[in-house]
Amino acid sequence: MLQDDYKTGNAKMDLLIEKQLAKESPRKRNPLLDQLPLTPEVPIAKVSFFNTIEVEEEPHKKKRHKYGVAHKADRALDGIQFDSKKEMLDYVKLKQEEKAGLITDLQLQVVFTLQEAFIDGMGTAHKPISYKADFTYKRSGVPVIHDSKGMRTDVYMLKKKLLLYRYPQYQFIES
Repeated sequence: MLQDDYKTGNAKMDLLIEKQLAKESPRKRNPLLDQLPLTPEVPIAKVSFFNTIEVEEEPHKKKRHKYGVAHKADRALDGIQFDSKKEMLDYVKLKQEEKAGLITDLQLQVVFTLQEAFIDGMGTAHKPISYKADFTYKRSGVPVIHDSKGMRTDVYMLKKKLLLYRYPQYQFIES
């Protein structure tokens, strides 16, 4: 049973501390347990089995996305979930241009096949290589591929080059 000065009010936390105390001999108390914050301002504190104290942030705060992308609610418009805010803003601009009659046939997430699937001489099947464009449309009758890019990776540069070779009739715009 835990002493009253170590009770946090959180059943899971109390059980975790109790297990940690049970593993230690009575003479060797973990000094980290004395540092454990027990104030109501800290929602959850846990002692890991590596003898460190981890305090989680307040639950109402939004965590940053692993890749630095805005939260889903900030990237949604017209019932469409966009990959980035930049792509969403480009969509708004293109919708205005379409409404003004500057562009036609606006489409989202069109897939272009760069290389078909095949089976090599050893009998190994290879999947097709494809490129998913953010937007396609026609400006003055010329087909356009519009890509909203934040980070130009090596894979992206290679696929762009293959796309330009395979589909020379398209004008390619990066923003």
